[in-house]
Amino acid sequence: MAFNTKRLGLVLIAVFYVVLTNAQSLVSGNEKVGEAEVNLSMDVATSSSAEPITSVTVMSLQERQKLAAAQGQNLRIGFINFRRIMASIPQLKTVSESLEREFASQKSTLVTKQQDLAEMEQHLSTLERGDAYSDYEKQVIAKRRDFVREEASYRDAYSVRRNEEVAKLQRIVVDEIVALAKELDFDVILNDTGVIYVSEDADLTAIMIERLRSRGE
Repeated sequence: MAFNTKRLGLVLIAVFYVVLTNAQSLVSGNEKVGEAEVNLSMDVATSSSAEPITSVTVMSLQERQKLAAAQGQNLRIGFINFRRIMASIPQLKTVSESLEREFASQKSTLVTKQQDLAEMEQHLSTLERGDAYSDYEKQVIAKRRDFVREEASYRDAYSVRRNEEVAKLQRIVVDEIVALAKELDFDVILNDTGVIYVSEDADLTAIMIERLRSRGE
């Protein structure tokens, strides 16, 4: 019985040694597989970086050079509150005074007619109902109609002239803004409604036109 027990122990030791050896071999094999996967991944990454996939060239060399130059430099961007300028400059007051002189005669005529109409309406209120009242009321209505038409014509004419003069003043202001931007080396000038000025270095319009033309061919 003792011999059998000893033999059984030796058998168990041998089995344990075989299992342990196989386990170490399996772990070593997995490590090699892992290393192979890492090496494969690195090879793929290296291959991708060494030989990039070529794509269809959309932009010409000249386009890319100009775009790179525009992106590479530090563009100076400024802001102008155009509405504030127009409301603050003395030239606007000069325009208003000039228009007042231009339309002074028409305005004086309207004021006189308005006073006459007010007197007629006051007189109408003192008359009793009857034929005289009806006839005079028709005169007041006709007078009021003529005054409203002439006043509307005056306002329209004044508005048209004012818009013309303000447009001239706005062009003067824009020219001064552009001159200031060039003097101070600004590339883009923004205002409260959009863009007033863009330098050639910051303008990509020509590049976009050439790009679209190349695609349309």
